[in-house]
Amino acid sequence: MKNELAQIKYRKARVSDFAAIRDLLIASDLLKKKWVGNSFTPQLFRKILKRNAGCFWVATSGKEIVGNVWGSHDGGFNGYIYKLAVAAHMRRNGIAEELVSRVIGEFKKEKILWFFCFIRFDNKASLRLFKQKGFQPLKNYNCYDFVP
Repeated sequence: MKNELAQIKYRKARVSDFAAIRDLLIASDLLKKKWVGNSFTPQLFRKILKRNAGCFWVATSGKEIVGNVWGSHDGGFNGYIYKLAVAAHMRRNGIAEELVSRVIGEFKKEKILWFFCFIRFDNKASLRLFKQKGFQPLKNYNCYDFVP
């Protein structure tokens, strides 16, 4: 495992990473299988990646993608961090922290003022990580979603 960790590299995601990212998100329960092929397609991934250039990062070990995070922003005020996933066999080794730091770095370059993250209530590791990074639960806002 130590040798594997020494080989971890971080880079911006590419269109060619689609299948590996899709599989990691499914394994991490961050993407529902019913969306694959219907909603989440290589074409959509290309579009999202282009729109959010520089804010999608992966961690690799050899040729394997072992971590992923997505960031997006509105160009002025708000930055969003989501789809943070690390392969089960590589968790608790600082990969998620480094991925989040890369997105925050991109937000700072763009002078984004306010960062948000989306975390499931039962994801204790991510809750701890984002708290350590200075994120706090919103007290004055509720978050809602809608999936037609």
